[in-house]
Amino acid sequence: MSTMTAMVTPAQIAVAEPASPVAAAAPSVDDAMDILRKNLADHPTLNTALALALLDAKSGGDMLKKLPESDQRLAGDLLSALDAMKAKTTALTLAERSAPILDAAKGWQEDADLTLPRLVLASRVDSFGVFTPAPTSYQQGQRHTVIIYCEVANFKSVKGDDSWYTTKLTQQETLYTEDGLLIWRPNPEDVEDRSMNQRHDFYLVKKLTIPETLAAGRYTLRMSVTDRATKKVKIIEMPIEIVTK
Repeated sequence: MSTMTAMVTPAQIAVAEPASPVAAAAPSVDDAMDILRKNLADHPTLNTALALALLDAKSGGDMLKKLPESDQRLAGDLLSALDAMKAKTTALTLAERSAPILDAAKGWQEDADLTLPRLVLASRVDSFGVFTPAPTSYQQGQRHTVIIYCEVANFKSVKGDDSWYTTKLTQQETLYTEDGLLIWRPNPEDVEDRSMNQRHDFYLVKKLTIPETLAAGRYTLRMSVTDRATKKVKIIEMPIEIVTK
């Protein structure tokens, strides 16, 4: 008795399909924040701590405490200003909405050290930054009269009950020889300025008369300015030379 083998056609062969790979679960926002916290915790910077504070107030606040005191204040003022801007309505102008940022910047400027960006001699002074420069070298035996012009920055203007801003400075000029011998030193002069708007530009002037009897040589003109509101003092110097004919 013969045995018959059944024929299997290719169509009847079942092809096993490969199993689909299991998709990895997408990281959640919390997972991403955990990674960010761990990466920034050891070496926080002002930028990273501020960015984290905007994403997560609690974690960012904890990280801000690890920053230097000056950076902590800077970040805190910025975050407070941004919160204040959220409360502004869209009906306000861009300048009005950004007012909290500008107010914070004014506070930083007032806390900065008093500076004297420019000290020059001039033959004429019209206003801040508008003057006619005078030379720093003069001929012996002749009388010369010039104007000392000094610009002041980072001074403090105090707003009074009448809404006017008052700036109080004291200026002191001194002329020394190259060896440090005092030649000229007038009495300190108190300067008080009142303005309805807070000033950002300020300058001081003083007339300087160089007598014909001043000996030839090199001299140092020193300007000392005191901000009486903050008790901060700044000194700047410039050379002056008396030459023979």
